[in-house]
Amino acid sequence: MLVLFVFAGCSYLERLKIPFTRGVDPQVRHKEVVRIDNQYYVKVLNPEAGTGEARSQYLYVPVQEYLANREAYDAVVPSMQPPEEEEWEPVELGTVLPLGPQESDSTDQMKDSLHFKKRLMVAPFRDLAGSSQDGLSGIFMRRLESKIETTSDQIILFDADIMVQRLGKKKLDTESFDSPEIARLASQLYNIHAIMIGTIDHVFVSSTESPVMGRSKTAYAIAEMSARLIDTTSGTVLRLWEKRNPIFDSQGKGEFSDEKARLKAFDLIASELAMDVIEELNGIDWYTTIADVDGDRVYISAGKLSGVRVGDIFSVYSATIPSDPKGEIRVATLFGLDASVADITKGKGFRANDLVRPGFQ
Repeated sequence: MLVLFVFAGCSYLERLKIPFTRGVDPQVRHKEVVRIDNQYYVKVLNPEAGTGEARSQYLYVPVQEYLANREAYDAVVPSMQPPEEEEWEPVELGTVLPLGPQESDSTDQMKDSLHFKKRLMVAPFRDLAGSSQDGLSGIFMRRLESKIETTSDQIILFDADIMVQRLGKKKLDTESFDSPEIARLASQLYNIHAIMIGTIDHVFVSSTESPVMGRSKTAYAIAEMSARLIDTTSGTVLRLWEKRNPIFDSQGKGEFSDEKARLKAFDLIASELAMDVIEELNGIDWYTTIADVDGDRVYISAGKLSGVRVGDIFSVYSATIPSDPKGEIRVATLFGLDASVADITKGKGFRANDLVRPGFQ
């Protein structure tokens, strides 16, 4: 039985290794192509990379969109220069010293700005596996969130149930977390920086019962999943993944061996996916918003939980014109779980929902 299972498992693995380009237009087979929900995407250079608004050097676009604009995408030349923000010298953060030129090393200043935490919402994965096992999506979601929390202290996980309830009140589809409209709502309402959505595409479990008395039952599992990470400010896909676990690392023995093998398969994928998500989030810009304005002070929707400190300096931008700063604010007080009060040190005309980003001079 074990020999038969190993053969079947290896055959299944070989089937999973079929290139994703087999069913797509031959014109894109020279490109990096991935499949998500039976749709194919091509990895291309971002035409706006290095402009200040771009979030990533690469984008994944549907095959048909790429073919319709092939000359434009292929004409993009990778930038050899760092984005303009990286050339600016940041003001030293985490201090109450008066504003003025700082003579510390710029690398140390950049490291000091990394204490701001990104907000991530993991939406419930859709179960397409057709398994008789109930609750697979919730099980995997909890394991993925646990891996993210234990791997990085720079990410705040936002409860997806809160967003679902809010969408229900607005009579919006609570399963369409990949729509640009919902992505923008997540950013505007809760300052969520990115949304992760995905599907459980396949779960295969096989077990063997040893004929030898006293030998325990052994099971193995293969899970196949698809996921994407969405930038809420633009509604664009930052990255796509196709994941499956190594079969022999999922071994489960004894009582409930099938369940043990399945959970091991989920943990293997969750660990790998968590590392990828954390790396991707490190590459996007941190921001929050103004909640209210009171004279020469503003209330911002980020505080202790988000890593904000008294003395931090932020630049303020209009939500409609995010490229031209209105002025600067300086954090005076932290209050509540995740909010703060800041003094206006430069500029005027600040309004609720204005964007707040780490300050630079």
